[in-house]
Amino acid sequence: MWQALLRRKVAAAIERAAVVLIPNDKAYPYDRLLEVAKRKGRPTVLLQEGIRFELPSRRYSRAYGAGGVSRIAAWGDESRKHFQGLGVAPERIRVTGNPRLDSLVAKDWRAPDENLPPLGDKPFVLLLTNPIDDQGYCTREERLSLIRESLERLSTVCRSHGLRVLWKPHPREDLDTAQEAEPFLPEGTERLRGTTALYPLLARSEAVVVLASSAGLEATLLGIPVAALEIPGWGFAHDYVSSGLATPLAAGNDWASPIRDLLDSRGPNGAQNRRTYLEKTVRLGSSAQRVAELCKEAIQ
Repeated sequence: MWQALLRRKVAAAIERAAVVLIPNDKAYPYDRLLEVAKRKGRPTVLLQEGIRFELPSRRYSRAYGAGGVSRIAAWGDESRKHFQGLGVAPERIRVTGNPRLDSLVAKDWRAPDENLPPLGDKPFVLLLTNPIDDQGYCTREERLSLIRESLERLSTVCRSHGLRVLWKPHPREDLDTAQEAEPFLPEGTERLRGTTALYPLLARSEAVVVLASSAGLEATLLGIPVAALEIPGWGFAHDYVSSGLATPLAAGNDWASPIRDLLDSRGPNGAQNRRTYLEKTVRLGSSAQRVAELCKEAIQ
């Protein structure tokens, strides 16, 4: 379809554009669009779309942010340092924040939502998984095994605190995984559809457990405590644990004490940790205006 229908039309649109704004400079089709923009001499701006960490799959030939765009609109100071570490000139990077994250914190996600399935009255901890086998961390069978074991261990500890465990797979996780795991769901756990609205779930949860996902940052923006699962053989993805934001749930350790720490972090000390993390990770407010100013700067 790219070759037959879209290539010439998209190339003509890029040629007419004053600036080309893209969310990714290494993944298809954005890598192709970036190359077209370069050939036609159009300035380009990378609008950071997610948390940054290199995947073990080595699917891409270059790191995110190293594609040679004219400017980079970074979420926060930590991202600015990351892009500079890739060799991007400091004058080409601006800390703008991200309009999507501004919209996230501006909305009351605890308001009634008719699109949510019935969640019941009992409080819950939310487990969020994603296709880490596609990312190169493990095989599909190892991912499924990790999910089953994590559900079992989480449910055992959470029941003692009067909590349920809700598991929401990523929409891209294959249906077979969910169907095969259903008979193994321990008492006090429930699987939601992968397409269930994420942010209302985050806002209603007591705490969130993640693997390798920007949902950890999004939960933090909503004031929800975060724990991170260890990926066997790889440790913890991103900086949630190393920064002190997330409670580590290590594969070989007992989880009773970490879960207690996670639930305790709903208090003032945990709130301060979340504020500290956000101050260096994302600039909030007026992000769209700053991105527009950066686009104008790229044109000049």
